[in-house]
Amino acid sequence: MKPIAILTLAATIILTSCKKDPVKEEPALSLQGKWSLESTIIKSYENNALVTTVNEPGNGATFDFQTSGDVVMSHDGVIESHKYTIAPDSKVDIEGYVYEIRNLAAHSVTLFLKDEYSPGNYAELEQAFKR
Repeated sequence: MKPIAILTLAATIILTSCKKDPVKEEPALSLQGKWSLESTIIKSYENNALVTTVNEPGNGATFDFQTSGDVVMSHDGVIESHKYTIAPDSKVDIEGYVYEIRNLAAHSVTLFLKDEYSPGNYAELEQAFKR
């Protein structure tokens, strides 16, 4: 009888002393923080037909989405600040321009804007960023 009691006591001690390792959760993906502009693609459409495509490098421009609700943009030696809000459906509103947030990852994101002038006449702006 003693061996069974000792075995049961040992099993109880072993099972209760084992702890699960804490699960490390990935930080929530967020637009907040400083991003470097890698490239900009601008496409112009007339009567729903692509007219021009312009590819521009980032040239050192940065966007800093701050917790205060301001995005501080630095480009071409100019620093400017604009209000922004995160909108539903993966969108960010920067002073009335509503960008679609695409491919948000820890170290990269793409912002997409369709600016329609009249039916069938519009421009698409796609900006790729890295942290």
